[in-house]
Amino acid sequence: MRSSLSTDFLVALVAAVVWAAIDAARLRSTLPAGVAFLALFGSASLLLGVGVVVTRRARPLGDVVLAAIAGAALATLPLTVLSAALQRVTHHRALGGVTFAFVALVILALAFAVAWRLLRTARQAGTAGRVAMTALVVASLASGGAVVVLVLRGAGAPSATPLVPGLVDALTGALLFAAAIVISPRAARFRARAGAALWACAVMLGIATTALTPGLCAPLSAGAPVAFAIGAGLGEHEPAPAGK
Repeated sequence: MRSSLSTDFLVALVAAVVWAAIDAARLRSTLPAGVAFLALFGSASLLLGVGVVVTRRARPLGDVVLAAIAGAALATLPLTVLSAALQRVTHHRALGGVTFAFVALVILALAFAVAWRLLRTARQAGTAGRVAMTALVVASLASGGAVVVLVLRGAGAPSATPLVPGLVDALTGALLFAAAIVISPRAARFRARAGAALWACAVMLGIATTALTPGLCAPLSAGAPVAFAIGAGLGEHEPAPAGK
């Protein structure tokens, strides 16, 4: 069933709420959670709204593309565990890199095969199709979500790199975008009519919050560079808040 434009915007809006809430919770120690949420919500709504609508309207995604996306999500957790294990047991970087590349290809191939099989089964009518689609979506989100949790747990370690916040933010956004693409056609039955208007209000609210709150851009750009793309450029020129 083809979803309406308003439904696509509404699904993207729900995904943006989740994305903004996760990032605001991560940054609650440095920023007021409510203000950070509104700014992130507006920016995430803009990104996901445009992305979901363009993707849904451009052309239907083929099963190969969908299987590749789902397979990549399924492989995220095994690849993360593999990378961490190799870092602990391998002291030769070149050997570790070759080992990771070889095993990663095998894992990605297996993940794609599993995703392809589940997707083909999901095309069938009846209980088997619904179970297969549910299993594919849940397994993909669980794999990506587990990586987010693992990265967040290691963010405070002495060896944590500055890329950790951006990685968590990008992975969270990618998972929610994929979920919105999958859910949108199934939400067509609700016949949402105010989705586009609500989306526009959310974007304007986020822009207003960003413009009217001094000292907001820099920490949001550093902690959530993907979700806060709407104000990331401003953060580069904004002086950092003075330390206490």
